[in-house]
Amino acid sequence: MTEIQTPYLVFREVLALHIKEIEAQYVERHSIDWYFSRYLKRVSKSAMSTSSPNEVSGAVRGLIRFYVDSIDAGSALGQRLEEVVSFHRRAVRLYPRE
Repeated sequence: MTEIQTPYLVFREVLALHIKEIEAQYVERHSIDWYFSRYLKRVSKSAMSTSSPNEVSGAVRGLIRFYVDSIDAGSALGQRLEEVVSFHRRAVRLYPRE
């Protein structure tokens, strides 16, 4: 069972890493980076409160909507989002179905 959980744990670690990296730099309140960080924290909080990546999908969709509305695809934040989403999709794909 731990092998199947591994992609979800990696997803959680990726979230924590991105949050830590963004917070390590000065982020002006109400900037795009600040909002992105808040969305990542919302996803992380959701991910930490459940053992199923499927239950985090709503928070991830919110992050994607923010991305579509506010972030350039080739930007550093865009790359962060793509990494987070790819790890989430992998966790969902490999999570056991009941």
